[in-house]
Amino acid sequence: MASFTAETGDRLTLFSAYRAWIDQLVTDLDRAQREIVMEMYTFEPDGEGGDVAEALLRAAERGVRVRLMVDGLGCRSVPDDFFDWLREGGVRVRTYNPVHWWSFLLHPGKPLRRRNHRKLAVVDNRVGHLGGMNLGFRFRHWEDLALRVEGPSAAALRQSHEYVWEGRRRKPIFLPWRHRGLAPEVHFLDNFSDEQYSPIKKHYIHAIRRAQHRILMAHAYFFPDKRLRKELRKAARRGVSVEIVAPESSDIAAVDYAARHVFRKLLRDGVRLFLFRGAKLHAKAAVIDDDWMTLGSANLDPISLFSCLEINAAIQHRPLIAHLTRVIENYKSRSVEFDMMSWVRRSLPERALEWLWYRARRWYATWG
Repeated sequence: MASFTAETGDRLTLFSAYRAWIDQLVTDLDRAQREIVMEMYTFEPDGEGGDVAEALLRAAERGVRVRLMVDGLGCRSVPDDFFDWLREGGVRVRTYNPVHWWSFLLHPGKPLRRRNHRKLAVVDNRVGHLGGMNLGFRFRHWEDLALRVEGPSAAALRQSHEYVWEGRRRKPIFLPWRHRGLAPEVHFLDNFSDEQYSPIKKHYIHAIRRAQHRILMAHAYFFPDKRLRKELRKAARRGVSVEIVAPESSDIAAVDYAARHVFRKLLRDGVRLFLFRGAKLHAKAAVIDDDWMTLGSANLDPISLFSCLEINAAIQHRPLIAHLTRVIENYKSRSVEFDMMSWVRRSLPERALEWLWYRARRWYATWG
């Protein structure tokens, strides 16, 4: 955990330890006086999920307005009585795009799309949390990141939640950083489930194009589309150090296989790939040079960028960027490099599975 104060007046705290983030989130919920809004892709009742649920109920009991939106796919295995318990305690609960068993029979790939993948909480329009961390016992051993924002920028997170809660669509807005130093230090990027436009992807591309020295990423599901792969390859060819940390084995094996099918050209052009060993790596973060970073809920995969509700923070605060760089460097030190020789030496069954899952991508997402 590390805290910094931005020029916007916001106190920014980066969490890389799950329990520390849970403790802070519960503390903020217990301090709420007027309102709590929360969106959570997976909210399970055991362990830390139960701790947060009890904090929400305590807030509702003392008269705080509490709204919770969970995702139908992310919470498909959560018993209904858990959310009924929250409703009975005064929490307004909504399920985004519910999934039924017959959904997979009628349209096998469709239930994977149109998800609310955000992990967001805003307290009293003053404190906001976002990142990749879900709620539940099984997530306590995952490597993940969360950001706490205390100050005026939290109001932008609250506004983003209002669009989701009311089911409204935001008009596409792209405000690139045309010159270094002109952007606000804290800026939020949200995808609003438009398969033809991804603001988060647009900002990634703009940042990659202006990279001069280094691109460092940690991504749970590193499966970028052709455009992103092209920009990363071009950056590497012009002499930028491009290093990607991805899990050796994520919780979605199909994505691991599909992603490795596209590694060859990246490796050929000088992109370095590191596969994280041990705990599940679930982070979604990037640092470019020493003056731009992003982290949030968005993965670099086709579903996340084109079919889901997501939210990321883009930050130009150098001390926080330096800290995030050290965190990702730590991930890299616990990884093994996957180089061209590793790619060539893949077994025939591995190659077959990679080809199969890559070809199946159009089954679950619209992606070129």
